[in-house]
Amino acid sequence: MEKILFISFFIFVIGLALSTDSSIRDFENYDHIEEISHDDQSHAVEINEKDAADVTKTEKEEAAKSNGIVAKISPGLKASLIITNDMDTSPNSASGVIYTRWGKLHCRTGAQMIYSGLVGGGHYNQKGNIARYLCLPRNPQYLSTDAPFAASYIHGAEYETGNKVFGKTTQDYNVPCAVCLSPKKGTKLVIPARVSCPSGWTEEYYGYYMSSYHGHNLNVNPECVDHVPDVINGSEANTNGVLFYFMQVTCGSGLPCGPYITDRAITCVVCTK
Repeated sequence: MEKILFISFFIFVIGLALSTDSSIRDFENYDHIEEISHDDQSHAVEINEKDAADVTKTEKEEAAKSNGIVAKISPGLKASLIITNDMDTSPNSASGVIYTRWGKLHCRTGAQMIYSGLVGGGHYNQKGNIARYLCLPRNPQYLSTDAPFAASYIHGAEYETGNKVFGKTTQDYNVPCAVCLSPKKGTKLVIPARVSCPSGWTEEYYGYYMSSYHGHNLNVNPECVDHVPDVINGSEANTNGVLFYFMQVTCGSGLPCGPYITDRAITCVVCTK
């Protein structure tokens, strides 16, 4: 497609040249087009091979620097053309992957923090509220001062851990979060029941899969909470809201016992590539 667009543009340029140089009347004979450079980041296109062989090394190098295309028109036209393409097509050209690090106030070393905040969501015992956790910023902005006619309510989030598993006091503390950018990555993968990434992937963080309690009205999509969670200081009061519970399997009911163990908290890992 790139070559077709280039050739179309190239013919347009030659048309302009023909309008000013009546001596080029046999252009229809210049029908030989071939690539003469196979560099990954530049293409040299030759028009009339025997006359255009003087595409210089410098012109090719300049095109390569700008990830562009260099073409040499026959000497009779006394013109050369370099078309540049600013799009970076290298494997690491992706601007990055954005993910939320649940339970932490910061991102891993090497990732950029977009913002840190507080987790919110629907009340654990109410139906109809949002069924996922939200990473809310600390400095919200509003548009209207009117109160909604009817609404879905967002509450703060608390750990419901009984101070187990994490090895630190977390019960009833509010849950923080950080939104992170992992640079030069193109995709994100969350793996349940694992704490390591596949070969070739970068580990962003690992921890425990957490969600709502099976007996409550609110069903919340699970999220991976860091294995060394932070808490919001001074938030240990039991106010409930949206809650984080560990998840566990019941082996023998479709999941094989042995690799899966009943009464073990399910782990998770967040990977990028």
